[in-house]
Amino acid sequence: MSNQLLGLFNLQELLILETFLLKNNKCNESELIKSIFELTTRPKPDFYNPLDLFHGHFILFNGLHRLNHSNKKQYYIHIQLTRIQLILANQLNSNTSTSIEKNDNTLMNYYMDEQNFRETSTLKVQEMLESFTMKFQAYLKQHSINDKAPTNWDELDAQYQKSIHLEHREHITNNSEFKLISTQYKQLKKYQKK
Repeated sequence: MSNQLLGLFNLQELLILETFLLKNNKCNESELIKSIFELTTRPKPDFYNPLDLFHGHFILFNGLHRLNHSNKKQYYIHIQLTRIQLILANQLNSNTSTSIEKNDNTLMNYYMDEQNFRETSTLKVQEMLESFTMKFQAYLKQHSINDKAPTNWDELDAQYQKSIHLEHREHITNNSEFKLISTQYKQLKKYQKK
């Protein structure tokens, strides 16, 4: 792909992203990347190239966080593991507001730092994937989910899904270790989509 997918979104492209989210307020990342890159006439990321996919993901999430900071509290873009949702300010309820307030700013800070976009190499993407796998395995072992290391994506995904159910069952919603693993899982999942 040419020149890191042509850099981060410009203001016109941010308006296209905002308009798309206002019309399609619930979507997953894969749908959003495909649609937005089409609407902005940008080259689509090659989903088989980890670095290209990383750049496409980064461009989108940088745009989402930039919109969240520039919208003068008219709406909030709620980014979850399985969906991205734009919530208008007048539709926020106390549960959503509490959830928003508890969101970790680590990811937002990462995506707002353009240096992370420019300086991430194929080797760095591979290191992130390996780091995630190691942390995830340690978490699974600690929680006795499965001592067998996954040998492919399907096994890793199945173990992750089991861990989600364990966390939910035990009501450990503020577990920072699990939040970190969930965040890294989201990044890893993007590289595995075909």
